Amino acid sequence: MPNLLVTCSKINRGCSITVTGKYFNRVAGLLGNFNHEPSDDARSPDGEDAYDPADLARMWAVSSYPCYQANQARQLESISDAEDVSECSQLFLHSTSPLSECLRIVDPRPYFTHCINGQSHPAFTDEDLNSPCIAVSSYRTQCWSRGIQLPELEMCKPKASGSCDISGEKVPSGWRHTYQGKTKGSADVALIFELSICTTNKDMQDLFKSIVNQLKKSQIRDVRYAVVTGTAETTSSTGFISKSEAEVHLNTYASDDSTSTTNATSVVSTAQNLEWRPGVSRTIVHLTCQACAEGEAITQALQANDVTYHLITKLNIIMAGPRARSQAMARKVYGFDEKFVFGAGDYTKFKGSENLRAALQEPESACVAAAQASGGSAFNIDKWNPRRTVQEKKFLGVLGQRVALTSTAPECQECQCVDEELKTVVTCQKCSGSPMFSQFSQRVQGPVIQKNIITEDIKRSFKDELIDKNTAFILLGIK
Repeated sequence: MPNLLVTCSKINRGCSITVTGKYFNRVAGLLGNFNHEPSDDARSPDGEDAYDPADLARMWAVSSYPCYQANQARQLESISDAEDVSECSQLFLHSTSPLSECLRIVDPRPYFTHCINGQSHPAFTDEDLNSPCIAVSSYRTQCWSRGIQLPELEMCKPKASGSCDISGEKVPSGWRHTYQGKTKGSADVALIFELSICTTNKDMQDLFKSIVNQLKKSQIRDVRYAVVTGTAETTSSTGFISKSEAEVHLNTYASDDSTSTTNATSVVSTAQNLEWRPGVSRTIVHLTCQACAEGEAITQALQANDVTYHLITKLNIIMAGPRARSQAMARKVYGFDEKFVFGAGDYTKFKGSENLRAALQEPESACVAAAQASGGSAFNIDKWNPRRTVQEKKFLGVLGQRVALTSTAPECQECQCVDEELKTVVTCQKCSGSPMFSQFSQRVQGPVIQKNIITEDIKRSFKDELIDKNTAFILLGIK
């Protein structure tokens, strides 16, 4: 969502929630109501004041059955009650702190309080005992949202057990690295194709060639491809392979009159299970005609792996305005993203139309919403007509250009080698505070004409809103 960003750390068992000024005094719950007035934060849905955090949790419980409650948010009456404040003081109050670069930007005092309070909390493990790492992780995330990258403290790095393969080199579990635009010209692209009657007359090779050509034109030449196909019985994946190998595989596929299995589950599985390279742009292009209802699961999988999602499917394009004019505009639409509508005119001069996007009524599709939230796009498969050679060429050309646009090196990506239940894997996420989508807007010149003022604030990029003076950051219950 453009006005809400949630990031979680499995290692520190904590989550941060960033909201913009759009939600000022419009939220409620365990983290308060965001009106800059702490005295009314601890209230129930009915407005009743809570005695303590445990009472507040009881008031907001969603289950009708009683559950175990233990107040692990106890606060010290005074600093003198803490066992030892020197470590927390050194981290959050001293100019020699490894966090010092951010101390003048983000107020460290709430995190210092959180740090000393944490020393009196029950520990999940022996490593958690008296550890300041949760407070430090919270502070680093807030500083990321302001564009300041702080080092990870050695004491807060997870203990190594397994190892991961990074560009042919073994790195231990706990390895972490931040990539900032260092992989220009490299990309991983996964193609998910539905092999059914819906796609019988569509040549997958033509789509593949269009994407390959547009990536080359964008100077993206170090590209790996994965081909995922689904029939009524099975879904198969090649894993990441070279361009020539992908071409061979595409020549062996044929559509049939069955119902495909390339639904939302395929997208989630692809995002989670493919061995994406760290620090490289990650893209899924999904060709399907099935209805989608699992948008939330897709969005979570895409965000957790920093993947951009482009959807080619049946779309009911409806434009606002008088019937004759709106229908004429709808016929011009090939596809769209959060900011622009794309049509035949973008084949020779790719720029998109904000005016048409403002008039477009959002299709009721959870997968379309997921594609836009990832920084990707949705294209209407009905505009891909092989019987009309010129139209097909333009459609695939515009689609290829839109895919290439968001296949450049990620502006900032945090990767780490982590131990999971059965294996050790590399996971990568967009850095906290990175813009959700800003590249395309930088390519459009001239004034912006806004047709739909009501929804425009939702469509603005997260980056613009994040630096707005009304931006709020609520982190682990600290405001």
